Amino acid sequence: FPEGTRSRDGNLHRGYTGAARLALEHRCPILPVGITGTREILPPGARLPRPRRRCSISIGAPIPIDPDDDSRTGARTLTERTMHSISELSGQTYIPKYTQRTPPTRPTNHRPAPLRDRIGSWAPRRRRAVRLALEH
Repeated sequence: FPEGTRSRDGNLHRGYTGAARLALEHRCPILPVGITGTREILPPGARLPRPRRRCSISIGAPIPIDPDDDSRTGARTLTERTMHSISELSGQTYIPKYTQRTPPTRPTNHRPAPLRDRIGSWAPRRRRAVRLALEH
């Protein structure tokens, strides 16, 4: 997953170069895989997957590497070729900029729970364990 996160808008965004750098280091081709239908299984923001939904996986032809190129530009070029291939396999629109990682939204009137409520039931056991450790 070269994007590094799930796309919130359903488009394919610019990929990170980690997979390409590994492929260049180990002199192995990259196998592009396009997955469609995952938004129906687990939409962004959902806590649980929806049952009985289907996804499809398309595997493309291996992308060969240039064994003489170990530079950063070589990794970026290989990543761009991989992302274009994934775009063709999945039918997604490729956008050559990184996806925005948006934090979950909170209500404006949100206040954290008091500390005694956040500690939970483990607090008495933890206090006892600390006390026993200090006694020895």
